[in-house]
Amino acid sequence: MNNRQDVHDQVVECPEVMRRDALWSLAAAQNSAGQRALAAAIQAFTQTPAPDWSGLLYYAANYPTRAVWVQPFPGNMAQLWRPQREDAEAQALLQAARKWVEAHAIRLCHCVVMPNKPAQTAFLSAAGMQRVAPLRYLSASLNNRDARGSQLTLRPWNELAPTAAQSLIEQVQVESLDSPLICEALGSAELLQGFHRQSPEADRHWFAVYSSPHDPQPIGVLLMVPRQAQGVVEVLLMGLVPTRRGLGLGRELLQAAFDYTAQIGATRLALTVDATNTPARCLYENAGFHCYHSEEIYAWVYPRTG
Repeated sequence: MNNRQDVHDQVVECPEVMRRDALWSLAAAQNSAGQRALAAAIQAFTQTPAPDWSGLLYYAANYPTRAVWVQPFPGNMAQLWRPQREDAEAQALLQAARKWVEAHAIRLCHCVVMPNKPAQTAFLSAAGMQRVAPLRYLSASLNNRDARGSQLTLRPWNELAPTAAQSLIEQVQVESLDSPLICEALGSAELLQGFHRQSPEADRHWFAVYSSPHDPQPIGVLLMVPRQAQGVVEVLLMGLVPTRRGLGLGRELLQAAFDYTAQIGATRLALTVDATNTPARCLYENAGFHCYHSEEIYAWVYPRTG
């Protein structure tokens, strides 16, 4: 047996007795922000009913332990927590993780990388991951903001029938400039599952958007979630159907988000944008948003069929 095959054969599902060491090894691969995110992910995962740890894989021949974790989410999604270093053993861990993803029919498994990390991005690319989005995290203060109010009308999301809600999401995603590879992989039901995962009661702050109180057909979506501890409202998804784009309604939709943020007593509005989406970035910059964090998203993407 050659050495490469031998390395791959050493990657197996991590037994419970080694789980703590494996998770410590993943923390060592992260910066301080990544370590906080990993700790939150572990805590949330352990609180789910019957958590499936089969996506935690480790290199059995090593001590200290080296590991990789595919953290599964509802809706055929997952997050990859990468191993330490970029060597043959780490590549073996990644290839085993990819096989796990494919065996579990996951359509999007993403990994977060900080900007200007060429060794890490080359490592993930060599394992078959694609760069799906350079994300910019933006926020804007409500202090001294124009209180004119939006011309658009918001109605509670739960007034839509489930099929109508999914259809509206699909329309908004058509020709979207935000992370098109993600749109190819995930359907509207899966996107909504992902948003619900962030806050089970989030849909109390979700709205269908109408051009007027008397308009029978929605023209867009505005899905938000409050982060009360920070006094922030975060936009999960905001967009218009294709026929209503390019008419200046994007500014009105953003104003509606500001209006709602003020209504519930928050002081800042936050959102995430694909850095390649120039029209959206210009809209947000002109509205006073500032970037407070950047990251690159790499992923194994398996587009929908049919």
